[in-house]
Amino acid sequence: MESPTKARKLLAIAKSYKEISKKKIQELIRRNGSLVKKVLTLEELISKMKKKALISDSAGSVLKENRPVPEPLPHEVLISIHTVGICGSDVHYWKHGGIGDFTVKKPMILGHESSGTVVKTGNQVKHLKPGDKVCIEPGVPCRRCEFCLNGRYNLCPDIQFSTTPPVDGSLCQFYCHDAAFCYKLPDNVSLEEGALMEPLSVAVHACRRSQVTAGKSVLICGADPIGLVNLLTSKALGATKVCIIDLMKQLTVTV
Repeated sequence: MESPTKARKLLAIAKSYKEISKKKIQELIRRNGSLVKKVLTLEELISKMKKKALISDSAGSVLKENRPVPEPLPHEVLISIHTVGICGSDVHYWKHGGIGDFTVKKPMILGHESSGTVVKTGNQVKHLKPGDKVCIEPGVPCRRCEFCLNGRYNLCPDIQFSTTPPVDGSLCQFYCHDAAFCYKLPDNVSLEEGALMEPLSVAVHACRRSQVTAGKSVLICGADPIGLVNLLTSKALGATKVCIIDLMKQLTVTV
């Protein structure tokens, strides 16, 4: 057991350290008040940031631009984008300034094959929370027309599709999207794989239309990413023989 005298000395030393620390903290606050006035929350930090975005503003032009980080609407989520695929449509908007009747009339953010992590949710969103990994379905339909009500919302004439003028895409650091069209990824699916969900849906639709079933043979023309996910989907549906051909002979394969 410590003697009373030694204990008093230790207490005095402790008090002196406490006073010294208090004075140092007060001095730091006096000198750097604007820096230590408060600790920013994640939401406050994001609100003060600018997002980097890849923009196409005319045929043959693409540039990087800083834009304000958007605030999600009540039914939306704000996503920190991790991976974005480059679609042929992105290349068309970049090289030619449009696709058919869809032309770039003002600077537009490219990209729609995306995945990322939710950082903020609107107050009506219940099925997602900050930290969830999600893939994004880029088309948001009206949900009121005949096609939507019959479950064929991909045919909605009023669909808002990412990177279809004038709608911005998701090739940027932060992106707001309708939470109903953001899907939580399981732990065993990476964000890189999540960005392939939109192209994979194209393959699933193509194989259904082509009635690919067990035992069938399939020919795929073009060994691009869409061709490759069609190959994987055909095999998953039980196709016995799948041939994929391409103008580049080294990409031709039979599996």
